[in-house]
Amino acid sequence: MKKLFLFPGCVIYSRLPHIEALTLKSFNTLGIKLQPLKGFTCCPEPFAFKTLSEKAWYALAARNLSLAEAENGDILTVCNGCTYTLHEASKGLKRDEKLQSEVNQVLAITGRSFKGEVEVLSFVRYLYEKVGVERIKRYVKNPLIGVKAALHHGCHLFEELEEYDDVRRPRSFKGLVEALGLETVEYPSETLCCGAFLQAVEEKLHLEVLREKLGDVKAHGATCLVVSCPTCYLQYDLGQLQIKRKLKEDYNIPVFHYVELLALSLGLPVENLIKRFHTVPIPFNVA
Repeated sequence: MKKLFLFPGCVIYSRLPHIEALTLKSFNTLGIKLQPLKGFTCCPEPFAFKTLSEKAWYALAARNLSLAEAENGDILTVCNGCTYTLHEASKGLKRDEKLQSEVNQVLAITGRSFKGEVEVLSFVRYLYEKVGVERIKRYVKNPLIGVKAALHHGCHLFEELEEYDDVRRPRSFKGLVEALGLETVEYPSETLCCGAFLQAVEEKLHLEVLREKLGDVKAHGATCLVVSCPTCYLQYDLGQLQIKRKLKEDYNIPVFHYVELLALSLGLPVENLIKRFHTVPIPFNVA
């Protein structure tokens, strides 16, 4: 039986380490042996890095993939950017023998090679396909009833999502959130990109994207926003502080990465740990 290794990615590693800890704890509670693996580096970042050097992007991704391959394992991601890079790089290398050969020549310097035997799965796909909504419901000890959640998939998740769900009306993330007892709320800008990378180039547009999303979420009665990506998490959590300072608007919408809610619903004593990483206070009792 193949092992399953957690690939946390550098945003979680450097800024939101509790998500790594909660993922390991939650999967263990669900009876899934999820393991860390030493040696992982940045995935690397899916667009800027690839634009600078596509071959280097493939080589760095292939090195990460080869680490899991060498241990007869697959990779589970909890970051949409990491999901996109590792999933797309794996597909591209398997599809293009010439590219795979060139990348393996680079990897040979480190004594490694990519064979195409590793599978990359986002935590959304793994929980939905391998575990199942009904099994998760059976493990829930603390259903989060009364919490109305707006969902934000994050745009980098959709390349993998199209392989197992309807990208126009996805059911997987919604089903996983509702399995924890939350009520999901639909709103017009649900598929809008978080706009995180606009911040460095166009601050005004960056704030407008935030305002549109947060305004929609609040107008449709949601009491929190649930994301599947740490970059989106930071964008909407810290972004509310930016809007408050620059535009004098206060939305006060708590933002959760899914695994935070999963851990809480499973009855794990992690409330204080979670609160340490939230800029927007958690006004309702999710414990």
